[in-house]
Amino acid sequence: MNFKIILTLYLLFLYQSHCDGQYKVNITVHDFSPIPRESIYISGSFNNWDTLPNPQRKFTKVKSTIHSITLNLNAGRHEFKLNGGNWSSVEKTGVGGEFENRSFMIQSDTSLSINVYQWRDLMIPGNRMALQQAKEDSTRLKAMTVLAIAFSGDPIFYNTDSSLYYAQSAMQVINRMNATGKGKSWNDYNWWINTLRYNYATLLRSRGNYLKALEVRLDILRFQESLNDTIEIISALHQIANEYLQVKDYDNTLASSYRALKLLHEVRIFDSGYHTYLTLQTNLQLATVYFYKQDYGKSLTYAKSASETAQPTYYYHVLSSIDQLIGDIFFKMHLPDSAKLYYWEAISYSTSSHNLQSLSLTLKGLANISREKNQIDSALYFARLSLNIVQNNKSHFQASGEFAESYIAEISPLIADLYRRQNQLDSAYHYLMLSVTLKDSLFNNQKIRDIQNMAFNEATRIQKEAQLKEEEQQRAYPP
Repeated sequence: MNFKIILTLYLLFLYQSHCDGQYKVNITVHDFSPIPRESIYISGSFNNWDTLPNPQRKFTKVKSTIHSITLNLNAGRHEFKLNGGNWSSVEKTGVGGEFENRSFMIQSDTSLSINVYQWRDLMIPGNRMALQQAKEDSTRLKAMTVLAIAFSGDPIFYNTDSSLYYAQSAMQVINRMNATGKGKSWNDYNWWINTLRYNYATLLRSRGNYLKALEVRLDILRFQESLNDTIEIISALHQIANEYLQVKDYDNTLASSYRALKLLHEVRIFDSGYHTYLTLQTNLQLATVYFYKQDYGKSLTYAKSASETAQPTYYYHVLSSIDQLIGDIFFKMHLPDSAKLYYWEAISYSTSSHNLQSLSLTLKGLANISREKNQIDSALYFARLSLNIVQNNKSHFQASGEFAESYIAEISPLIADLYRRQNQLDSAYHYLMLSVTLKDSLFNNQKIRDIQNMAFNEATRIQKEAQLKEEEQQRAYPP
């Protein structure tokens, strides 16, 4: 009897502690999308990301574009996204891109005010409507840019022809605004131009046209240099390094990455989160290129630096890529047990953040470990699973700016070797030829020469600009 009383009192104490740790969180949403959402729901870490249209997670409409909800939540950190009752209607960024999970810390009763500018299911019809009703070129440019991004950056709507159509139409509007001088009176004009060019380069990359993508990114860099926008220069350098890395031009990858890192050390910006993000991405980039150069010591140093920067940020999609790379490094250093630990951690991060690129490469890493241990059946299981993720999700890879065929070209030789070891020579030949064909189309000699020429011209431009600056300083301050 005494035990039951003690247990009951203990449970009551736990319940009271739980209640005491809860706070009221009032969230107000201002819907600025072209087609305002009729019903808005919230899904997050506090309800296991359930997107069913639960009345308890539904906002109350205050006005036609203002919705409000009050939640009772435990103290601590919470993540969430807004939606219309399913993931097909989730909120998007103002330009139609993927939105990171919103997050906040609760230590007392809290009020949040949130602006939403696009919804996944409404952004295409909404911006088409805005385009039809537009009277100003600035409105047309915004709508066309969002439509170009919607058709290239979302796996559900992925359509390269539609994206290119709207991107090219937007460029015509820009040319007209430049000719008439209307762009000068619009404060956000340069930002929209940069956003459109960035999306166009990403679209080209996703189609395997690395040469044209690099050309556009170099134009973006020169444009940002003319504006003297340091943080956007860093972002452009990061993207340029990615293009060089994709075609295995490691020296120019290093040059662009180190230039970005130098600027990051010199600049301090208001948005410290963006500075942190660019820093960890640049360190990850350096870790990756040193890995391919087989300098595993330097690669591990930069990878761990990126990991230390990323740990407090909850950038799970980046953490998955970092852990996958560290796993690869340890495998190359003949430390398979350490590699496996990082691979499994990468799987956890990649599944929670839906980073299919990292997941595919991580499974390839596990296949390599199994092959080293002569566990061919297990190796084949992981390798085929890695390949299936790419083949079954090509639109997802392309929407992320990745050319799916480049992943297939890297995974296929591993599968070919595993089938060869099983004496299944027809299957081995099939996957080997698949890899050879794809690599020939991606990296023929002419493409490599063209990219090398472009890199040489860019290096010459930078050298001339540095020389001109030095001459100007000498004239201003003669000895």
